[in-house]
Amino acid sequence: MESRRKSRSLKVKKGDIFEIPTSDGRYGYGQVIVGGTALYVSVFRELYNSAPNLDDVLKGEILLVGWTLDALIYHGRWKIVGNRSPVAARVPFPSYKVRVKGVPHVHDFNGENYRPATARDWELLNYKTTVSAIRYQNALLAHHGLGEWRSDYEELTVEHARRRVLNDGDKLQAPRRH
Repeated sequence: MESRRKSRSLKVKKGDIFEIPTSDGRYGYGQVIVGGTALYVSVFRELYNSAPNLDDVLKGEILLVGWTLDALIYHGRWKIVGNRSPVAARVPFPSYKVRVKGVPHVHDFNGENYRPATARDWELLNYKTTVSAIRYQNALLAHHGLGEWRSDYEELTVEHARRRVLNDGDKLQAPRRH
């Protein structure tokens, strides 16, 4: 009997631009900012009636950012339509809260630097989570009136992420290697 297992021939890379279909025939676009097993993506605010110039898309306003997986790309619902240098300079890279041996800490975006968390940090920051790709699509659609905006979409917005970027004065340090 022949195996029906799919092979992963599509490798999603940093800089890949993907197309998000809408229920009314328009398209939204996003970009992979950080590749890997989990993807850190940005989704642009604008919807297009026809295929736009990708360089113009990347100049557009960012609506959503966050971690997701490649399920909709892998299954062909989001199509990779090009690759450009990521718009990383315009994307927020928030810090996250984490417990280290039960003690509240703040980790930087990459999880490489940390410090003990203040009460304010703990209230402000989120745990690092990966959100399903369809939730980003649904938030984009809802933003354009093609669905109901839910309160949990707020955590996907670029504004939410920007409020969780700690500045240099917050003095994160590299972990000690024992």
